Amino acid sequence: MLLNEIVRACRGSFGYPADMEITQISSDTRTMQKGCVFIALEGELFDGHDFAVEAMEKGAEAVICQRPIQDVKCIIVDSTKQALLELATFYRRRFPALLVGVTGSVGKTTVTEMLAEIMSCKGDVLKTEENKHNEIGLPLTILKFNEDHKTAVVEMGITATNGISNLSVVAQPDIEIITNIGYAHYESYGSLESILKAKLEILDGASYNTPLILNLDDKLLAQVETRGARTIVYYSLKDKKADFYAEGIKFNDGKTSFKVRFDDQKVLITINCLGKHNVRNALAAFAGAVSAGASEFLTLCLPKQLIVIKTFWSS
Repeated sequence: MLLNEIVRACRGSFGYPADMEITQISSDTRTMQKGCVFIALEGELFDGHDFAVEAMEKGAEAVICQRPIQDVKCIIVDSTKQALLELATFYRRRFPALLVGVTGSVGKTTVTEMLAEIMSCKGDVLKTEENKHNEIGLPLTILKFNEDHKTAVVEMGITATNGISNLSVVAQPDIEIITNIGYAHYESYGSLESILKAKLEILDGASYNTPLILNLDDKLLAQVETRGARTIVYYSLKDKKADFYAEGIKFNDGKTSFKVRFDDQKVLITINCLGKHNVRNALAAFAGAVSAGASEFLTLCLPKQLIVIKTFWSS
């Protein structure tokens, strides 16, 4: 991406030549390299503007900031946080790779890890790392897209003050997964219905016909209605009418095995961990992979835990 494209995308003011190629956008001077642009974000405990000079000394071509800084080539913007969102939105449009967005009160990190591992059978996968699923972490993840990535799986987390509309607009998901609606942030939102509304903002940046994958065992998600051509894909441990249904769950020697029914087929899965919640996570990831068109399922992987799909057979 050229520096002048960055200036335009974040609607900044820059008074220097801007026709050079930029290799990275970073908010951390510890990762700075020659040819990067540093973005001076502000937080409760830090101010990125304090590190602008250091970023230039380490090879930054420019710094996105909210005020002029001596000895720094500044791209001046009204808000560096908003500039980051706008820049990531612009950058996402350059890459047609299929992107799956994952949200929910619990389980979204596990589902993201599992689905990313499945989709790696189709090539390199960009995924959220270290729970970076907020208005800073998600756009920084999107800005790591490159030509080698075939797919992406990103988390979207609501906060006490914001839903996830901004994140969805940046990510422009092709498939959306909502794992459940729980009491996280209940004090801020006041009701589970309000939390559901915030989670459904995952659709705000999606096309009208992208599939929405929901947990049928969650009472609120089971009642979701969508408009237009959007398809709802359900997974369940309880309802056999779900598109993806787990049955025959068995626990043995720290492992869990179960069969998944879908499209007149069965798949036997064994996971190296216990708990029905992990079965639900695996179902969500499996449904996401099928919706994404993955025809080969090699392995699922939780951090330090291997999940192996053993075989296919028709029912």
